[in-house]
Amino acid sequence: MKEIVGYMFDAMEFPTVEFLNKLEELRSKYISFGIGVYTDEMFEKLYGRKPLKPYAEREQMAKAFKGVDFTFKVKSINCENENGNNSNEKNQSKKKYHVGYAPGTYDLLHEGHMEHLGICRDLCDILVVGVKTDKNVKETKGKETYQNQNVRKRVIENLSLVDYVILVDTRNKIVANKKVKELTGEQIDVVFLGSDCRGQENDQNPDGLKFIFTDRPAEVMKTRSSSYYRKLLTSKQ
Repeated sequence: MKEIVGYMFDAMEFPTVEFLNKLEELRSKYISFGIGVYTDEMFEKLYGRKPLKPYAEREQMAKAFKGVDFTFKVKSINCENENGNNSNEKNQSKKKYHVGYAPGTYDLLHEGHMEHLGICRDLCDILVVGVKTDKNVKETKGKETYQNQNVRKRVIENLSLVDYVILVDTRNKIVANKKVKELTGEQIDVVFLGSDCRGQENDQNPDGLKFIFTDRPAEVMKTRSSSYYRKLLTSKQ
């Protein structure tokens, strides 16, 4: 029999394998489950440095995971549930598109990813995310990811915004469309890409496929990108 309420504490700077293991283990044991997110001050006490993301952004990420019903601030290890918030619920109304596809690397999940996926979720009934394989990232970007493909895929699978996740090793949307159809029984109606990916609509694509680009201003990308966070984390090792 499930207990009524349970929770866990986490920094929520970047979802790790340890976090996912703990989340998946605990949330199935409770009717209502929450995540306590360390405040900026508590984070600094525990880790001896300032967090790379402010509390508001880290809390927003905690709310995005499946099975999380509330979040609260952790000001000390013996904290109580403060300022609990309900997790985001999917809008069940009919959307503009039926099946949306959002391919990407999704390394070191951050606010930019969440905003992008939030826009995708608002526009389609079913959201499928294509996580690029390590090999594909190396071939197309000439660099390695901080997190491997299995970790990146697992993080996205745990987001409440997302319905399905596939690994993709090509930008060819015909191949992706085949995978999505095998998975959902439906074809892709729209592909969501960041504005820095303009030009991919000219790749080999199924006839009539719609593309939507979400804005990623260059100035914002300097401090809200996987590359930015990867440099910070690497410099601290």
